[in-house]
Amino acid sequence: PVAAPPDASDPDNPANPTEPKPPSPPVDPDEATYDVLSDLVYAQVKSQALRLDMYLPRKISGTVPVVLYLHSGGWFSGSKMPCPGASLAPLGIAMACADYRLYTAAPFPAQHHDVRAAVLWLRKNATRYRLARDRIRVFGDSPGGYLAAMVCTADEVDKLPSPHARAPASPRGQGVVDQLAP
Repeated sequence: PVAAPPDASDPDNPANPTEPKPPSPPVDPDEATYDVLSDLVYAQVKSQALRLDMYLPRKISGTVPVVLYLHSGGWFSGSKMPCPGASLAPLGIAMACADYRLYTAAPFPAQHHDVRAAVLWLRKNATRYRLARDRIRVFGDSPGGYLAAMVCTADEVDKLPSPHARAPASPRGQGVVDQLAP
C-alpha cells in the first residue's frame, strides 16, 4: 500500500508554508529551568531595529557560555523564531537567536555586519546577562551557517564599511557550527 501524502493544512506538517509556531513556554514558570527574554534590540540600522531572543539558564552561579544562533532561509526569508534555545538553556548554556537583515532589504555584506554587531552586543552585555564573554560560539543553518563561519574566521570582510559603530571588543565568536552552509 502507498501512504497518503501529508496534509498540507496540518499546522504540524513541516511542508506547511505558514509561519512556524514559537515554542511553548513551560506550564509552570516556577518550575522552568531558564528564562526567555524576547526582542532585545542589539543594533539599529536607520529605522530598522535588529532583535534577538535570549534563553538564559536559571540557578547558575558564575557565568555561562552562550551560543548565537543564526537562522536559515536562503538569504531571502527566515526569522529568529523558532529558536532552539530551549534545548540548551536547561543544560546551563545560554542561547541568543538573532534576526539579521535579509538580502532583499540589504545586500552583502550587511548580513555579516549584523552578525558582528550581535556578537559585540553579547560581549557588551555579558555581565548583565551572566554570559562568559570569552565563550561565545556561533551556530547557523544554511546562510546562517555561512554567516557563523564568516564572523568567526573572515578578516577581509571585517575591513568592509559597516553601518554599525566600531568597538574595541572583538566581533568574533570563539567557535562555529556551520550546518548546511551554501
